[in-house]
Amino acid sequence: MNHYPHHIGDFRSGTVNMTRLERWIYRDLLDFYYDKEQPLPLDVEITCKEVGVRSDEERAIVVDLLKFKFVLTTLGYEHERCETVIAEYRTKASTAQENGKKGGRPRKAEGNPEKPSGFVVGSNPVSNPNPEETGSKANQEPITNNHKPKESKTTRAPRFDAQAHLESMLVDPPVARDWLILRAGKKLKPTETAFAGVLGEARKLGMSMNDALLLCCKRGWGGLEAEWVTKNQSTGPPNGLNKQEALEARNRAVAERLSAGYVNENE
Repeated sequence: MNHYPHHIGDFRSGTVNMTRLERWIYRDLLDFYYDKEQPLPLDVEITCKEVGVRSDEERAIVVDLLKFKFVLTTLGYEHERCETVIAEYRTKASTAQENGKKGGRPRKAEGNPEKPSGFVVGSNPVSNPNPEETGSKANQEPITNNHKPKESKTTRAPRFDAQAHLESMLVDPPVARDWLILRAGKKLKPTETAFAGVLGEARKLGMSMNDALLLCCKRGWGGLEAEWVTKNQSTGPPNGLNKQEALEARNRAVAERLSAGYVNENE
């Protein structure tokens, strides 16, 4: 897009609590969004580079703005107002393209350049005081807009806020954000059903949802199965325990057997 509407009142009311630097970076993020006509990248570093952010202070501002002004999805960080404006722009562009194929905008109906008589086209300008004598069955009551059936408007379903949903499950915001980015990289959709499944597996392990997602982030898991944790590492996903974790697990097992009075010279 080369142009988009900037409503000064809406922008000022939506940024009243921001500093000048925060408001400046926020406007740059919106410009980047409209220019690409798509959500901001999941990789925060790419977004920072595109809007010229270099310092740690400015990068922290970008992270906060993405959290509070945008919605994390599998496609990137979406902005509801931007999506609406882009959709309207694409609709107008598509209509203009279709008109262009037909030779331009439809011409208006050619009318009589003379002063209109005030009668409907095709009507008799001579008034007849007695319509019964002519056999006219015309409706004597004018049809108003109130008589027309109202068209039903379809309402857009509310967007599922995965970040807020996880936070409602007592997951720390940074943990929720990192796990959602991990799932997005594996092309796993953030759904309530998926989150409920992970919670169920966490309860089997006696873990909170927050601790379960911390484990998933550490091991690169987009989901969770209780047996990945309770059984040996060979039953887990391809990117399960690393060598260091496997060695630590083996050492713990040996220590437990030693404390129980069992010693194996081969260990």
